[in-house]
Amino acid sequence: MLKKVFTLFLGLGFIFAGHAAAEESLVVNPDSELYETTRLMEEAEYELTEDTSDKALLQDQFSEERIQEALLAAENGDSDLVEKLLEDYQKHIEEVEKALAEIKAEDADSSVAKEIETKVAENEQKRAAQLTALLEREDLPEQAKSGIRKALENRSKAKAAGEEEQVDEEKDEDENEEELEKTEEEKAAEKAEKVQEKAAEKAEKAQEKAVEKAEKAQEKAAEKAEKAQEEAAEKAEKAREKAERKAGNNSNEDEDQDEDEDQDEDQDEDQDEDQDEQ
Repeated sequence: MLKKVFTLFLGLGFIFAGHAAAEESLVVNPDSELYETTRLMEEAEYELTEDTSDKALLQDQFSEERIQEALLAAENGDSDLVEKLLEDYQKHIEEVEKALAEIKAEDADSSVAKEIETKVAENEQKRAAQLTALLEREDLPEQAKSGIRKALENRSKAKAAGEEEQVDEEKDEDENEEELEKTEEEKAAEKAEKVQEKAAEKAEKAQEKAVEKAEKAQEKAAEKAEKAQEEAAEKAEKAREKAERKAGNNSNEDEDQDEDEDQDEDQDEDQDEDQDEQ
């Protein structure tokens, strides 16, 4: 990087010295010894630029310079250089699109982005006319013409993509306008419908809660009845056992009484026998 900067400032003297000779042209001829220095100056200027919109405009300017340089290279009959410069031109256009995308990402309705797009579109139209005119030249080698056709084809694709994007944006704008044009009556109807849906949901939840509460009450009553039945059965069983025990005790007492009465009769008989003997 330091080497580039040193070369850059070293070349400034040559550029200013040769400026008078280059006034008729916006660019330095690619055959010039100063050409590489001017390209280094471009890189340095771009690296020192921080604003995205300024970067987009710089790249558009660089793309214009590449076209002019390609025209000069075609005049010199250098087909390889024409092709290389057109490739660089395409890269600059891609950088412009990237910068515009960044601006739109920060602010979709950016007036700056729209201004740059308009300016770039106008410049692209001029450059397309220059390329088309260059393509019609008979003295231009086929290799150079191939590079020009490719550049024009890429431009057509980019233009189609841009138009498609514009159509989408216009469609979105139309949809937004339709949304804003809704009458108060439609909005009220939508609001009433939402309120009705909410009320229906609330009633459904209340009904579900009531059913759930009734089921729980029914289950609790069934459990209580079952428990009462079990307690009654247990109580009846205890009463039956108690009655049986009591009946058993009464039977034993009757047997004892019968034995006592038998003993009394035996004693009476013995007394009678004793009296008879006397």
